[in-house]
Amino acid sequence: MPKRKSKLTQELLEQYRFLRKVPGNDNAAFCTLCKCEFSVAHGGKADVQSHSKTSKHKRWEQAGSSSVSPFFGQAAAGDEELKRAAQGATIAYHLVRHSHSFRSMDCTAGLTRKFYDQRFTCARTKAEAIVTNVIAPHAMELLQEDTADVTFVSVAADTSKAVKLLPVVIRYFTLTEGMSVKILNFVSLPGETSTLLFNEVERSLSAFGLMDKMIGFCADNTNTNFGGKARRGQNNVFYRLDQATPCSLIGVGCAAHIVHNAVQSAADTLPCDIENFVVKVFGYFHIYTVRTEELKDFCNFVEIEHATLLGTSRTRWLSLSIHSALYLSSELYGSYKTNIIHTCTHLITLLFFYLHTVVKSLLVGFQERHQVDVFKKGVQNFYDCCISYLQEWGSPFIELKCLSWTLLEHAPEWDEVECSLRYVSTKLPQSDISETELFDEVTSVKTYTSEKIEQWNTISTPADERWAEMFTHFKHSHVPFRNIFVICQFAMCLPGTNAPVERIFSIMNNTWTDERNRMGLDTLKALLITRVNFQYSCSEFYTRISDNRSLLKKVHSSMKY
Repeated sequence: MPKRKSKLTQELLEQYRFLRKVPGNDNAAFCTLCKCEFSVAHGGKADVQSHSKTSKHKRWEQAGSSSVSPFFGQAAAGDEELKRAAQGATIAYHLVRHSHSFRSMDCTAGLTRKFYDQRFTCARTKAEAIVTNVIAPHAMELLQEDTADVTFVSVAADTSKAVKLLPVVIRYFTLTEGMSVKILNFVSLPGETSTLLFNEVERSLSAFGLMDKMIGFCADNTNTNFGGKARRGQNNVFYRLDQATPCSLIGVGCAAHIVHNAVQSAADTLPCDIENFVVKVFGYFHIYTVRTEELKDFCNFVEIEHATLLGTSRTRWLSLSIHSALYLSSELYGSYKTNIIHTCTHLITLLFFYLHTVVKSLLVGFQERHQVDVFKKGVQNFYDCCISYLQEWGSPFIELKCLSWTLLEHAPEWDEVECSLRYVSTKLPQSDISETELFDEVTSVKTYTSEKIEQWNTISTPADERWAEMFTHFKHSHVPFRNIFVICQFAMCLPGTNAPVERIFSIMNNTWTDERNRMGLDTLKALLITRVNFQYSCSEFYTRISDNRSLLKKVHSSMKY
């Protein structure tokens, strides 16, 4: 009978630590020292002993037993090492905050050694390690602590055009910081379907335990996100998120995009080709200094401020309505989302009457009445089309009008608060707001704001800072505010536009340039999280990190060779 083949047993693996199993072959072993495979089928342990006596195995065994510890000093981090770690982390943070490249750290570290400290060694590789392995994870830990105490959050998401990168951004209100907008996740997707977007948003929120706290979703007004202006159908991100959350989710389409598209739709009704006009005007002034100076003289003559003409972009509607976008951005962040439709309508009205004022003198020169009528009809159609588009796509914002009192532009009245209470109760069936206690709290708010409103309005204090200041005062004075704080959190975390996500793309484009195209996605994610989630100045960051010894020890470990 043939001899039975020996196998690599568990006993041999424990006795000879350099052995590993060969997948699919129990009669062979893999030596991790020699990086080779040999048979144990004939003698088992004898085969292993024969292999260990070969010259190749002995040579690698001797090399592996050499210690490198004599070449390095002690790794203990004393006060001097931690101070140097704080300096290195601050320099790395400074690099990210001001959009410098990691390569520039080679020069910066060299100058620092020459000028100040010969032992400073935070160059390119170490700076990247600190940002990726310490600062960005620390920012996410702080975000975890913040969101653990908040009651409500809203989420915003969008994807880039060429490479599908998805930033997931949350917005929430805290007692001390007011309104905060932070990156929750930043990932690459193989496509842009509603299923892919929903799965990633849900996974990001669930990782932080925020699915039950989400009350709003903000994104572009596309069918993938909302299912059209009527928001029908089930194959969209908003519907899927609404089904996955216990609250009745509020869908907030981007108001800036609504105005952009309104202007584009209205421009298409004009008898002239607006797109061609924009391109030609830009080309006429773009590189000609003499023509630009003449334009500045004309602006001074008509008493308007000269602004640099913006060219076309790959997004058609953006190039046709860029001035409206700039105006709206300031309006939205200066006012509040509950007044968005009013603001948009007011904007279109201003454009209409401004156009009427500018061309009024030109109409006098027209000899034929027919030309005047055609012009007026075109302008009127432009205005009507804008208003109609805004009313159709802006209808979801109307229900939020009951929250407009949270702007604190005036002392709130009980009727306003009661109306918002009914609205919040429909969205949060499990809320335990006491109407009796809320009435007393509104009285306290009216008393406090009666002396503050004029001052706040004079210096244009944002609404979230007004509430944060008042709640801090109530907390120190032991004034109850639990119920009104719930309504305030609910209102403040609802966004008006998708601008924070678009800002992330702008930062990404400034960071991920043609000269820095070898940057990995993990490094890019760490840069964006550090840039967006931390709003400290560089000196403030140094002060904060200097008091955190556990974090400095992690920085010290990242700075070691």
